[in-house]
Amino acid sequence: MESKKERKLLVEKLTRIHSATADFSSSSDAYNKCMDRLLIFSKNNEVRVVKILYLILSSFPNLKRHVKRQEFIDFLSDYKVKLQETAIEADFEEIELDKNEQKVIDLFRDINIERKIRIIEFVNSDLCTTTQKSDIPKSRILIELIQQVKSSFNSSTYSLDDSEYGISDEEFADTIDALHYEKRILLYRSIQALGNGFIPNEVVNFFRNKIINSGVKEKDLDTFVLNDEDKVIEKLTIGDTGLKIAQSRSVASRKKKTSNNNFDGIAGSSSSIIFTALLGGLGLAFLIAQK
Repeated sequence: MESKKERKLLVEKLTRIHSATADFSSSSDAYNKCMDRLLIFSKNNEVRVVKILYLILSSFPNLKRHVKRQEFIDFLSDYKVKLQETAIEADFEEIELDKNEQKVIDLFRDINIERKIRIIEFVNSDLCTTTQKSDIPKSRILIELIQQVKSSFNSSTYSLDDSEYGISDEEFADTIDALHYEKRILLYRSIQALGNGFIPNEVVNFFRNKIINSGVKEKDLDTFVLNDEDKVIEKLTIGDTGLKIAQSRSVASRKKKTSNNNFDGIAGSSSSIIFTALLGGLGLAFLIAQK
């Protein structure tokens, strides 16, 4: 993994393994096949690669709908035991990485964060190097979650109706728990800012209650100081979610038969992310003023 080409090839392999692990929960046979694939890969690669694989799997679990993260944690624990039985000794508790190992993990993040926006753990920043390039994809992940909750929320039961493209109460609680403390606050700040007519206040309150129930102190929701990266992600999330919701309302008012629910993204290079974030915030203010 010393060269850029070697790292790219390794990330392609790691991505295929990562995608395949989602099937572990399908059946006992699928569980065994996923485990065999992990063990074969581990036997045929250096111990440092095995460590990277484990860190990626544990940090960014690829789960199917209705599968709890604890089930995947148990699967990884089983994997560790079986590795030891095959005499592969990897220090999974040692997460200090050398320069090239870190580059592999960062490249994995950069490639997969765009493809797998339901993996909320990508928003956490502890394993990967923080870069401006990842700010827009992180905001998209939060937007996806906000849209899922908004579309699933049932005001009569004050709960989430499970649907194909939505999210259930259990899934939502599991998702919030996967976010680091400060990222839960970031999520709340984003949804709170969208409560000025873009998101119903009862949905905002639903988010607030669920985030408090997850262990966040109520006073921190309003007083905790976000770091610079989270401030940018917040502006991106607010601006683009508000714009999208306003556009969907306009489409509905014209009684169009179809609407596009896909997030179109934000044009621009990593060097323009800060500028884009500021425009997003200004765009939201303009939309509110027009209401």
